[in-house]
Amino acid sequence: MKKLLITAFAFFFGLNAYSQCFDLVWSDEFNVNGLPDATKWSYDVGGHGWGNNELQYYTDKRTENARVADGKLIIEMRKEAYNGKNYTSARLITKNKGDWKYGKIVVRAKLPKGKGTWPAIWMLPTEWKYGNGGWPDNGEIDNMEHVGYDPGRIHGTIHCKKYNHSIGTQKGASKVISDAQDAFHDYAILWSENKIEWFVDDQLYFTVLNEGKGWEYWPFDKAYHLILNIAMGGNWGGAQGIDESITSATMEVDYVRVYSTVNAITIAGTSFVQANEKGVQYSCTALAGATKYEWTVPEGAKIISGAGTDKISVDFGTAEGNVTVKVSFPTCPAQEIVFPVQLTAKPGDGGFKLEKFTNDEIPKWLVTNSTAYSFDVSQTNGTMQIAYNVSDPNAWPKLEYRFDKIYSFTDLPVINVWLKSNNLSKSAVVRIDLKDGTGLTTNATNVFEIRPVKSDGKFNMYQFSFKDNWMSNSPYWNKRVNSNAIQGFEMFVNYGVFGKANVKDTIWVEKIAMVSQLINSNNEIAEFQNLRLFPNPTANLLNIEAETNFDQIIITDITGKTCFETQIDHNNQTVISVENLRSGIYMLSLFNKQIPVSRNRFSKL
Repeated sequence: MKKLLITAFAFFFGLNAYSQCFDLVWSDEFNVNGLPDATKWSYDVGGHGWGNNELQYYTDKRTENARVADGKLIIEMRKEAYNGKNYTSARLITKNKGDWKYGKIVVRAKLPKGKGTWPAIWMLPTEWKYGNGGWPDNGEIDNMEHVGYDPGRIHGTIHCKKYNHSIGTQKGASKVISDAQDAFHDYAILWSENKIEWFVDDQLYFTVLNEGKGWEYWPFDKAYHLILNIAMGGNWGGAQGIDESITSATMEVDYVRVYSTVNAITIAGTSFVQANEKGVQYSCTALAGATKYEWTVPEGAKIISGAGTDKISVDFGTAEGNVTVKVSFPTCPAQEIVFPVQLTAKPGDGGFKLEKFTNDEIPKWLVTNSTAYSFDVSQTNGTMQIAYNVSDPNAWPKLEYRFDKIYSFTDLPVINVWLKSNNLSKSAVVRIDLKDGTGLTTNATNVFEIRPVKSDGKFNMYQFSFKDNWMSNSPYWNKRVNSNAIQGFEMFVNYGVFGKANVKDTIWVEKIAMVSQLINSNNEIAEFQNLRLFPNPTANLLNIEAETNFDQIIITDITGKTCFETQIDHNNQTVISVENLRSGIYMLSLFNKQIPVSRNRFSKL
């Protein structure tokens, strides 16, 4: 009796063992004499020519045509009258007993002799759902075919709607195996999402790639079953006639073995969490044939569900660290992967701001100068001075600011930036993209652009909401920036089609803040009646009474330019002087810890 040594079938190819390890999922070693194992094999029965004008009748459960003896499956073509045909044979199928999508299929066989014989090891889809619901639209994989008039030449082929023999476009290759009819050889395919490869005795001789054009070119993304048969005559097997003296021909099969491909494992989930965040999901992928999952999480974190499975839910504590999983397989080495997880900081109720810059801030501005542009960053009176020299704005001059922590800005999607420039060169255009911990930036429309920075030599506030603008299109299309893990921002200056060549100029940054709401949004700030301003109009003093406490006052003119700004002790009322404002209509906005609380208009006499 032939024994299958399981450990012998963890095959490895190349340097990365994980990428080419195969786990046995189905086999027949043909150890029991008699009819083929009915739990693994069924029969295609009939003598209608099978679309190829074949001469044989395929029989059902007839040992004369299909039997197991001495550790081999024997398929025998016999010259005999049977149900109106002069030849009999067998066509064994694994349909609904062995159906596979992808993997390695190996059949060790010795082929029949004789002109007119047409043995085949091949595969058809178990369900026919594409196009015409039949052949060739749903595909055919010929692992091995051989025609008796060309001894020793074996063929590997695919058929589909666009590539098939009926229109002369099939894709295939052949290889000469001189003793194919006298000795056993391993005929194998390695089938994946991206390609099918043909091997004889582990030697690759043909590859078909998935062109990515859809089912008409690649219907090989469904489960297929295996077919073993000998045909007699037919369009190809009988193309040069048949040897009428042949009374019997056999194909012997030593074994059939099907393996799943065990790829390198990966972990899917977020790399950034907040302290004490609950119910964070992680899953392990590429796990065909896996038998055991062993997860570990950072100190203080707990697996609350899924332990021992391929998916877990984790409640984090206050420590960052690694999520790891070790996966075991029956025949392949265990794999372990480490997935680093970082904690993100969540700003308090006051929001997030950068201001009162010192020289210590300068190294946080990352500058990569080139022949196309250069930046000089310095600190002046608590502001950041950015001098730029740009010869080619199409090089997209930029500098980057890196926060001291990774922050969550999901609840603070509005950026406020206070910039100043004399803009003597008329080139002070600025764009700011937020950047997450993976390197994605908010570079998909809409983006935060300041075109131009005002040239009044005063600090003006510019604002933008990322609330519905977290998308990125470069370097990957249609990806979402992780608003829970922002590591900094990129600032483009005098850039692209908006920039000017061969100019020098300077901008100053006074403050950058992330807050919850736009200052001038009717929908996101209290109604005017929540704020009482008097006397109104006024020539000098203005009394302010609000329903809620505030600590900051900003006055803007009708163009949105900031004309007045002050901080006060936390209160719901105060008095300010506006005598230095020009006559006109103004908007007064109140903030509490940088969050807008109310606003109203007043007139300056």
